[in-house]
Amino acid sequence: MNVLWIVSVTGLAAFVASSLSAQSTAPPAPRAQPPTPTLVIRNGTLIDGTGKPPVEGATIVISGDRITRVATGEVTPPTGVRVIDAGGLAVLPGLMDMHIHHRPWMWRLFLQFGVTTIRDVGSDPDLILRERERERRGELAAPRIFACGPLLDGDPPVWPAAWRGSWPLRSEEQARAAAQRLLDRGVDCLKVYSRLPSPLMRAIVELASVRGVPVTGHLGTVSARDAAEMGVDAIEHASGIAFPMPSEVQEQLIRVLVERGTFIVPTLLVGENFANLPSIGNAGYPNLSLVPGDEVRRWLDWRNDFRLRGATEETFARLRTRAAATSAFIGAFRRAGGKVVAGSDTPNPFVVPGISLHQELERLVASGLSPTDAIASATSVAAALLRRSDLGTVEEGKLADLVLVAGNPARDITTTRNVRVVIKAGAVVYERR
Repeated sequence: MNVLWIVSVTGLAAFVASSLSAQSTAPPAPRAQPPTPTLVIRNGTLIDGTGKPPVEGATIVISGDRITRVATGEVTPPTGVRVIDAGGLAVLPGLMDMHIHHRPWMWRLFLQFGVTTIRDVGSDPDLILRERERERRGELAAPRIFACGPLLDGDPPVWPAAWRGSWPLRSEEQARAAAQRLLDRGVDCLKVYSRLPSPLMRAIVELASVRGVPVTGHLGTVSARDAAEMGVDAIEHASGIAFPMPSEVQEQLIRVLVERGTFIVPTLLVGENFANLPSIGNAGYPNLSLVPGDEVRRWLDWRNDFRLRGATEETFARLRTRAAATSAFIGAFRRAGGKVVAGSDTPNPFVVPGISLHQELERLVASGLSPTDAIASATSVAAALLRRSDLGTVEEGKLADLVLVAGNPARDITTTRNVRVVIKAGAVVYERR
């Protein structure tokens, strides 16, 4: 018997009882037909994104863009359905990079490295929202795009005002108007930035809360504790935290963040990269061949980056101290039950789209997360930050975004790099031959 289509014993008994009833004259209700499978993945090691231990010999049945069955043991697929034998491979949810800034050349790299969802946290809204709509209509081969629009900053802003990816705000009225304008355009989140004063940030958070849209922050003038208490949902780069700090102060801060349910997107890789630019910032950095030449030239010219003008060895030593402190903090935060989310901050210098998310997972493990926790940070926890219950895990009813990798990332997180097949919305979008 085809085990995909077994009728439950309870349902069969109910049907027989109703048929034999002398008082029943109504015909039996039509039985819903199971959806027709379009793809079956079998014999893989399932790491489902929930944090549960891996399951050997798993089969995932996909119908259209949804996962319709997750099983173990022998499952006979219907004739004519494509079957992917995942023997020797791990099956993960599609990976999610929750901190990127749009460049049009990135999309294929994300898909190639198993990133099926991205969150853009600072770009010209006209550009990124147009890309989002093209992806949703199936006109753009790209990950699922979630967009915050521009950085909502104070005045003067950190980034040059001529860039449409940063909006300087001077008053609470202006802050509300900017947030309202973006919300009316359907942004998926709002991004508050480092020079935004507390009253303006609060006005944005209050408006976004009414509209049910999360707010994330790269903090500066407002502390992480104050931002969490006013309702900022996520903190980028572990910003707004004064490192180093006494252990009792750190414990108290972590307790507040955990109690508030605040997400942290630590972007450990980019912090480490900036701290070590004098040694890594050259043409020998790995994977530069994947990046367009003009972008590589910009990266190699990092000494003229306005953020590093006047930097000395002491500057980089301070950055290295902060990078180490951030890593230790993230480990302690996660051990206390905190919500850690993976993000790369590409295309900052030497943060290559796609592969950089795998590098970030490795740094999260080095900070103290287990490999399955690190995977969850780029799958189920990321989906929770997006408020999307249909993404982030390999479970029945979820959208069929999957990545198959050689090896077992639950034992060795570096094996997430070994991408073999990428599936988005039930369709194979990358396959290594």
